[in-house]
Amino acid sequence: MSEPRPVSVTGLSVLTALGRGPEAQLASTAAFSEVRRFDTSNRRVHHAATAVDVGTLEEELDLAIATACSQAGSDRSTTPLLLALHSAPSFDFGQRRVYTSACVSASTAIADAATLIRNGRADRIVVAGAYLVEADQYALFDAGRALSDDRTVRPFSLNRRGLLLGDGVAAVVLQAGSGLAEIAGWGRAGDAYHPCQPSPDGRGLAAAIQAALARAGVSPGEVGYVNANATGTALSDAAEAAALTAVFGAPSGGLTHQSVGSPTGIPLANPQSD
Repeated sequence: MSEPRPVSVTGLSVLTALGRGPEAQLASTAAFSEVRRFDTSNRRVHHAATAVDVGTLEEELDLAIATACSQAGSDRSTTPLLLALHSAPSFDFGQRRVYTSACVSASTAIADAATLIRNGRADRIVVAGAYLVEADQYALFDAGRALSDDRTVRPFSLNRRGLLLGDGVAAVVLQAGSGLAEIAGWGRAGDAYHPCQPSPDGRGLAAAIQAALARAGVSPGEVGYVNANATGTALSDAAEAAALTAVFGAPSGGLTHQSVGSPTGIPLANPQSD
C-alpha cells in the first residue's frame, strides 16, 4: 500500500464584508452595518456584514473559482469541483458534488477532497463555498430570535445575544505535494443528540477534534490556535466550549481562540456526521 500523500492549498480566493483577498481579512475595522441590500424595516434586527460592489452569488462564486485556479496554475476545465452552498446552485459550474449541510458544508467538502487526494484517488480538487446575505434567510434567523439585537456578536461571552449574518465567498485549490499551507488533519463525528441542538457536553465535536489531531499526528499541547465556529448563541457556544475544554484543557495564555461563524470557514475539525 502506498504512503498517504501530503495535501496542500495551492490557490485561494476570498470575499467578505472586509473586502477581497486574504489580506483584506486581516483588517481590524468593524464589518457589521445596517442592511441596505433589502428592506429590514419590519425586522427586529437590522444589521449584517454585507460586502459592497458584489455581483450575484453565481457571479461571485464563478470569480472565486477562476481566481483560485489561476493562482494554482490549474486548468479549471479538467479539475474536479466540490461546492458548498445552502441550496443547490441555479447554475451548472460542472461540479462533481454539492454540499448543503449548513455551517459545516465547506469543511465537509474540504475533508472529502483532502481524503481523495491523500489516498491517491485525485491529484487536484477545487473546493468553493458561497453565501450572500439575502432576505429569506435573514427573515428566518430574525423570526427565530437567533440574531443579536444590539449589533454585536460576543462569542463565548456570558452576555452573548446571538449571531449576525455575513457575506462569504471562497475557493481553494487542494493538491498533492507542497503549497501555501498543508491540510494536516481532519475529523468528523456526530452526537445523535437533537436535530438542531448540539449535545451540551460537546462530545461530538470533541471526538471530531481528537480524530483530526490523530490524523495529523499532533498532540493537543502542540496546538496554539483554534479557529472556532463560535456563533454567539447560547447552546452552540456552550457545547463548543465544553468540547474545546475536554480536548485542550482549561483556557490558558498559550492557546488562542478566534471566532469564525462562517459557512466557508476551515475549522480544525468538522462536527458533521459521516
